[in-house]
Amino acid sequence: MDNLKYYNDSFAYDFKRFETAPKKKAEIHDYPIDDSGISAKVQSERAVRTLLIRNIIIAVIVVITIFASLFLRAEISSMRRDINQIKSEIVELESENTRLSVEMERKMSVANLEAAAIELGMQKCEKGQVTYVQTNNVDTVDSVK
Repeated sequence: MDNLKYYNDSFAYDFKRFETAPKKKAEIHDYPIDDSGISAKVQSERAVRTLLIRNIIIAVIVVITIFASLFLRAEISSMRRDINQIKSEIVELESENTRLSVEMERKMSVANLEAAAIELGMQKCEKGQVTYVQTNNVDTVDSVK
């Protein structure tokens, strides 16, 4: 038996084994100081601050990126709306141009021109109304009456 060291004419129990360990008092650490003269506690505080600052900067960058993305999406949407509006205006103007071209061709047709000339009292010219001029290869003509 392993408990023979407690053997004093009878088997006795070591009640210290069943006691709860006393609570430790808050320890005051005496952090060692390294070669640079800064204690490990100060170094750990600096590391925590550096980590906190880095995380804040990353969070700010992420937030700025999200807002920039939303802003750019809104701008793209606005530009697309403007483009679609201009395309619809182009379609309207092209159809108006086609309508005006057809109307102009209809008004300038030979039949319409003849009808308008007859209304104004005009008539087709006859051979007796035509005067021919010979220039004898000269570029100018003098009219003498």
